[in-house]
Parts: sequence; C-alpha cells; structure tokens
Amino acid sequence: APYIVTLDADMLVKSDFLIKTIPYFIDAKKKSESLPESQKIGLGLLQTPQCFYEPDIFQYALYSEKNAPNEQDFFYRTIEVAKTSTNSVIYGGSNTVIAREALEAIGGFYTESITEDFATGLLIESNGFVSLALPEPLASGKTPDTFKEHIKQRIRWGRGVISTARQLRLFRRKGLSLAQRLSYWSSVVYWYSPIKNMIYIVSPLVFAVFAIPVFKCSWMDLLIFWLPMFIMQDVCLRAYSNNAVSLKWSGIYETSVMPYLLIPIVKEFFGITTKKFAVTDKSAKKIKRGSDVKSMVPYIVLLALSIVGIIRCIAIAKGLQSLSLIILIFWLIRNSYYLAMSLFLEDGRDSEADDIHVIDAEPAVMKKKKDGCTFDGITTFLTEHSVKIFLDEAGNIKIGDMVDLCIETMTTSADLGGVITGITPSRTGVSAVYSVEILDLKESELEYQQILFDRVPTLPQSLNRDYGIITHFLRNIAHRILR
Repeated sequence: APYIVTLDADMLVKSDFLIKTIPYFIDAKKKSESLPESQKIGLGLLQTPQCFYEPDIFQYALYSEKNAPNEQDFFYRTIEVAKTSTNSVIYGGSNTVIAREALEAIGGFYTESITEDFATGLLIESNGFVSLALPEPLASGKTPDTFKEHIKQRIRWGRGVISTARQLRLFRRKGLSLAQRLSYWSSVVYWYSPIKNMIYIVSPLVFAVFAIPVFKCSWMDLLIFWLPMFIMQDVCLRAYSNNAVSLKWSGIYETSVMPYLLIPIVKEFFGITTKKFAVTDKSAKKIKRGSDVKSMVPYIVLLALSIVGIIRCIAIAKGLQSLSLIILIFWLIRNSYYLAMSLFLEDGRDSEADDIHVIDAEPAVMKKKKDGCTFDGITTFLTEHSVKIFLDEAGNIKIGDMVDLCIETMTTSADLGGVITGITPSRTGVSAVYSVEILDLKESELEYQQILFDRVPTLPQSLNRDYGIITHFLRNIAHRILR
C-alpha cells in the first residue's frame, strides 16, 4: 500500500478518517505531475489530533470535566497546525498517515530512541518531504488512568525528545531549513520548563521565608515590567490557543510535573540517557481514591514554605511603601494554588465504572414490553451500559419496567433492550428523563459502539467560563469533603 496509518492500540478511528486524510496525498501528487523535479511536492506525513473520549487526569481529578478541554488539545489543535507553516510538524505516533515512499527514503521507522515517532518525523522532513497537521479530531482514545502514569509518560517524552535532538544532530543536520531547526528546537527547549518552574516557585520563597534578596527592584519597576507581561501572557495564551488553555491551567500542568521531571531532564541534559521504553498503562480499571503521602512530599514542603512566606510578608508589609511585597504575596498565593492543585491530583478521585460519557441528543423510540406502548424521545446521556432519554409525554412508565430502545443517528441505528432504573421528572411533571440500564445489545453491539465512538468526544473543546482560582480551589475542597 502507498500509505500507512499508525495508531495507538487504544485509539478508535472515526469512519471518515481516510476520507478526510488521503485526499491531501492525492492532491499533492496531482499538483506535482506538472511541476519540474526540483519543485515537486512530496507529502510525507499528515498528523491529526490525538483526541480522547474520557476525561484526562486534570479534568477528572480536579472536577473540571465540564469546564476545561484535554491538556493535549492546545498542542495538537493549535501548535501542530501552526508548525505546518515551517514544515516542522511533529509526528505524534498515532492518528497519522505516512507515505510509504517517505518511510523507505529514511530506511523505515527510527528505532534508536524512546520517542521513535518524534525522530521518524524529523527524518522524513529533513529528507525533503512535506508534513501537514489538521485541527479536526478523527480518532479518539484513552488517557493515563493515574497521575503516576501521566508522569511516567511525560518523563519518556521529555527524555526522548532531548536525546533524539542530540542523536540526530538537530542544528547540523542536512536538509533542515533555519525555520525548521528553530521550530524543532523550541520543542526541545519546552522540556526544560521544569527548571524554569522550580525557579519561579523557589525565588519568592528565598526572600519571603529566608529574607535573602533574589533581585533588587522597586514596586514601580514591577508595575512597568512585570504587570503588563503578566496580563498579556494570559490574554495571548487564550487568544492563540482558541481558548484551549489559560495561564491558570498552564501553571497547574507545569507545576504538577515539575518535581518529577526535574531530575530526569537534568540527567538527560548531561547525557545520562535511557533507552528503556516505559509503556503507559491505560488498562480499564476501577481506581479507588488512595493518597500516596510519599509522592505528595515535594508539594507539601513547597506549599508549607509558601504559606510561611505569605504570613511573613503580611506581617512586615506597611502601606504603599510595601507595594512590592503585595505583588510578592500575590505570586506566593498563585504558587500555593498550583501546589494545592498538584496535591489534589495526587489525591485523585474514585473512577466510575463507565469510561465513556456521551452527552448528545439523538432521536430514540422507547417501547414498553408489558403493553407495547411506544414513546418518541431524545437521548441526553449515553454510556456503554446505560442511556438517559428525555420523553415529552411519557405516560405510565415506572422504575423496573422492561423496555426496548431504538436509537438512530445519521449513519446508523441500534436496537437495545433494558430496564428503567431512574426517573427525573421536570418541574411541570409532564415530561421526564428516564435512566435505562442496558441489558441486551441484541444484534446491535457494533452499531451502538459506533453511536458512542464515531464522533468528536463531547468533552469540552475549549475553556468554559472560569470563576478563578478561589472558586476552583473551594470546589475541589467541597467535593473531597462530601464524597
């Protein structure tokens, strides 16, 4: 075959995946037919977003699955697409189409790195092939089940990218333009962010707790240089990410991984590399909330020092002369919030039996087995084992009634058998939402799987209204106390 699709084992492909990707290769080949050899376009790699049908660890553990998109959305749907302009799209390993001629030109997949996808994409582009990234999700899969697995995944990515750049001599490699080198170098530099984040957390603590000045400046200097930067950083991040990430969420992401990525990244910087490929465990399992106090120690220590620093700064602050201390207190509070969220991530949250939750309105017909009465309605919520259906005028349906369901979409329909397990009436009492436990998939198992998975996941695709760090913090505290 002239084209190869690579997918992670947990990825489920939409039915239009090939229809939405292969035409780009055909178009490039047709346009090249009339061009001289030196100007021919060879599309070697097409990357589509890695999308996920279940909440990631940040969405789920921080009770934000209705407010925040997946942590990787910003990279795959914004940064990757932007990298198309410099022909430096990073091959993410999954949901990708590769031209066989491009693979043969580099001798096949690069296997000397734990991030073989990153290396293979770089080699394809340095051999004169064009890469392209699409923003439309065409496949979705699972995320790591625990924060520990998330950390293991990011350590592999970070060390692999840094070592690959060294192995393939990024700045001396023939076939790469200056724009490509700089674009790839920015991807390498990103993985050194744990060092930056450690400095951002420790610097205010050194002065606030131990009274050791880190740098000297007046409050006016801070207002002129720091405040505009701080405001514009958040504005630009939201604008250029299409509201997929904010300064708050970026801080949570980076602070939470900092204590565990710091040493591996420093090791990799000094050439102490690893060739062991640590597979990310994404097995479906029900996880009970369990606090690993040992893993929490870095956050607890830094959080305790931040609280001490805040108290000391408040004690010595005196009016406008201490405006710089007020800014320092603000920075300590933000750092404390990031550290508290990291503790909540480690604390975790009990997982539910169903990984997939689809919030969608699809036409449905419910039929009571007892008397044969049928009712037209729409679905409101679907999982692998249950369905919720809104009926405008339901009649006499009770909990325990056996029913048949027919759910229709534009591409398929599924006939199911189940039992009523819950009824949520509307305020008027005429309409209601009926919970149906699926007992029999009949001959529609594949059709029902298609209804669930042949779609862009119904999790948030952008940040919903953000009520700030205080509300977010209190909501997490409340959930942990009440459950």
